[in-house]
Order: sequence, then structure tokens, then C-alpha cells
Amino acid sequence: MFNLKLPSALQKVDHPLLRKVDCELWVKRDDLIHPEISGNKWRKLALNIKEAEQKGFSKVLTFGGAYSNHIAATAAIAGISNLEFHAMIRGEELNPNSNYCLQKANEQGLNLHFISRSDYAELKSIKDWSRMGEEWKDTYIIPEGGGNELGVRGCEEIYNEIELAFDHLYCAAGTGTTAAGILRSLKGEKLHIVSALKGGGFLKEEILKWQTKKEKKHQIELIEDYHFGGFGKVTEELVDFQESCKTEWGLELDYLYTSKAFFALVELLKKEHFPAKSRIVFYHSGGLQGNRGIREHKSQ
Repeated sequence: MFNLKLPSALQKVDHPLLRKVDCELWVKRDDLIHPEISGNKWRKLALNIKEAEQKGFSKVLTFGGAYSNHIAATAAIAGISNLEFHAMIRGEELNPNSNYCLQKANEQGLNLHFISRSDYAELKSIKDWSRMGEEWKDTYIIPEGGGNELGVRGCEEIYNEIELAFDHLYCAAGTGTTAAGILRSLKGEKLHIVSALKGGGFLKEEILKWQTKKEKKHQIELIEDYHFGGFGKVTEELVDFQESCKTEWGLELDYLYTSKAFFALVELLKKEHFPAKSRIVFYHSGGLQGNRGIREHKSQ
């Protein structure tokens, strides 16, 4: 139904910096899965949508912010699904015309509910929405960012699709769900997680709580220095870097996650952080559909 390109491509990248430090870089191109339902958003939504359908729910409810890639992907699914989709959007001052992301989500059939930040924090913690009134009976709940067991399980496939021996894997993190799924599947490789959040130290415990093997804690490194001001924050330095990646690395990255994670990786390569002959995989989690909304916001 969704015309997805799976498994996603694994692309080798060449650059003078890589030759200088004698390392290999491969990119897991989940951004190519689908123009709108791409990357880790599909991975985290797929099993949840399947669960909602198999259990006979008629509605799906999820949560997100004004520029959320999760909301954009959910909206794309809403446009072609028989289920009725709803989203609680953080910020009561917003409306369906506040930005391109929300406009498109509304046009695709995602029912948007704009609520205060305090109400948002309270409502997203509710497990049983049937007690919230007749409107929400028969509703399947997908947490913010797809952060549940089924979301984690869907992300396990990222590693399983990589038919290549490697030493290090880099990915960005907001909720930690994607990293948790990747870590579950890893054998002896090291997972480097770049927080897109300011004060993202809690992510390590969030990621580890989904693991069943205690030794997994020795396979991860959480990098907190490349959030560029916090979640949703985009600086001129980051914008310039994102633009340069198109020509220098042949990659288009999103502003909120992959630009920050790739910036961190490039900085570490410059510092010769990795032993010679290291083979590194960078996970491209998609989210490119959100770039337009961010660019419009910065131009205002």
C-alpha cells in the first residue's frame, strides 16, 4: 500500500578527510524508503499501525510538535489508510496554517488538536484514553515519536539489513527509541548516539531500559555536545554545514537530527578519533520533509 523501498540502500561515501584518516564511511539510507514516510519514522510506526489494524481499532492518536517528522510521517499514512488519525500538537497558539508541516498534515487528513504545553505533558502520559470520553473510545495510542516496544522492535531491522561488517554506528537521538532498537541488534559493534536535545543525558537510561542484556551498556557512547542549542534549534553554523554536505559529501540531511549527528561525526574524524582502517556506518534517519518548514520559520 505504501510503495516502500526496503531494505534501504547502504551507500559508501568518499571524501578527502576519510582518505586522510584511513577510515571507511557507509551511510544507511533510510531517507530513501519513501518521500514522506521515511527513515526511522516508518520503522517506529509500521508495527504500531499493524497492531491497530489487527486489533480492530478505528482510530489512532499520537503526539508531536509543530515541526515533528513523526507527525509528518503519520499524516502521510493517514492520507492512504482506512484508520482515522488524530494528533495532539504541542502549542495552543498554533493552527493548521502556522507552518508548511502543519498545513500539509491537515491536507492529508490528520486531525490536529492544538493544546497547551502543560496539557500536552499531562495527556501524553495517559495510557487508557477510553476514560477521556466517548470520542476517544476504540483509539490506539502511539506515543510521541513512536516510543514504545513496537517502535523499538521496528528499529531492530536497521542493523539486520546491514550486510557488512563494521566497527562503529552513528545515529541521532530524540526519544532514544531508534537507538534502543539498533542496540538490541548489535553484536560487538559500538553505537555512538548524538543527542539532538540540550540536557540529553537521560537518553542513555532511556535506551538501556529497552535492553535485556546488561552488557549492552558497554557498547554505547552518548554524545551531548552537538545539540546546537536544543531540540528544534537551528543555528547559522548548522545551516551552512547542512548545505555543504550536499556538495562535499553527496548527502542531504535534515536540520533537527541527522545534520547534528553528522556534524559530530565529521568533527571526530578531524580529530582522528578512530583507529586507522575503522569502518563506520552513519544512520540517515530521513526527516527531509521537515526541512521546508524549518527554512520558512527561519526566514520569517
